[in-house]
Amino acid sequence: MSNSTALVRRSYDPTAVAVIGPFQNKFVEVVRAANPADAPNDDNTSDLVVVRLTAKGNQALFELCHTHDQKEVWCFPSYEFVIHKDSITASQVKTGRPSYVNAILIASRGLPQRTRCTKNSRWVFAEDVRVPGYWGGACAGCKWRDGAASCSYADKNEAKYIPPSMVPAPRLAIEELED
Repeated sequence: MSNSTALVRRSYDPTAVAVIGPFQNKFVEVVRAANPADAPNDDNTSDLVVVRLTAKGNQALFELCHTHDQKEVWCFPSYEFVIHKDSITASQVKTGRPSYVNAILIASRGLPQRTRCTKNSRWVFAEDVRVPGYWGGACAGCKWRDGAASCSYADKNEAKYIPPSMVPAPRLAIEELED
């Protein structure tokens, strides 16, 4: 088992993913089976998949963003991420549980880490990804189970990460209403 994670992530435009086809009404689209380089910290790569948010999934994620930090991070560039197959379900996402929303934002917008988080159970997210300065600096795996305070990366005093580019938030339907 390695002590470092893969540091290359593929960015994409989620508004153009699965607009039609079999993944159109899914939260994520499976891109491919993962290989050991995608998640070197996971002992069992046989059930790992690389996913990306679909256009509808990305919009649903935005609609579940209620805090300023969530909306801000949602505007960061999107990246493919590695999960255990079928570990994120539409039913879970529909609950709107803040730890789930935050973890998905971290996984899909965060930065891969060079060192392993010893508290990440890896039963959902196989990579060690986080967004410095947000949610106590926790990785997606720790945030999913609401264990941000115990995360190996926890740092409440670090500066907020600013990505090199940001996408505008979509207009809300209420903003388009007319009298």
